Amino acid sequence: MDFWTWLATVLSAEKAPWWGIPGVTATATILGAAVAYLSTRASDRRKTKIEDRRRWDQDVRKHGAEFLSAVDEYIDALDAFQRRFRADGGKFYITRDEATDRLMPTIHVEQARVNTAKVTIREALSHLSFLAPRALNESAGNLSDFAMGRDRRNRITEEFMNEYQAVRQEVVVELRKAIKVVER
Repeated sequence: MDFWTWLATVLSAEKAPWWGIPGVTATATILGAAVAYLSTRASDRRKTKIEDRRRWDQDVRKHGAEFLSAVDEYIDALDAFQRRFRADGGKFYITRDEATDRLMPTIHVEQARVNTAKVTIREALSHLSFLAPRALNESAGNLSDFAMGRDRRNRITEEFMNEYQAVRQEVVVELRKAIKVVER
């Protein structure tokens, strides 16, 4: 006797044992519950994976933008320091520091801004290094080294700014790759 004949026998009203119909019903119910559970589990895993990736990309984007902003601020602060030093002719003029509301030599205010920007770059690079892929970390490290390789004695020239923009663009490209932004 094959399976279908046996099933028809079990389900027929004439010869059906008392447990036949409830047994088939219970089996179908258990199979339906298992299929529902497995499909829900797979769907939840897929949703969790998508949400985790979105959150990860958001963190990489945030820390990448903070790093780029910090490097830009450093270059601006260094340029302002150099312009101030050249404008003052090396003399000390007194000004009020906005951060501390104290009177101090103008050149010290600009130097403090440069130092703060350096610290910010290091912090941003540190945060980025925990999240970003290797290629992005390497390009960010190159940009940091390139920018901080300048000191207050090296003038920021047009040539330097062109090189800086090229190295910065490498970081932007790697950042876009890391968060899988489609180029148009």
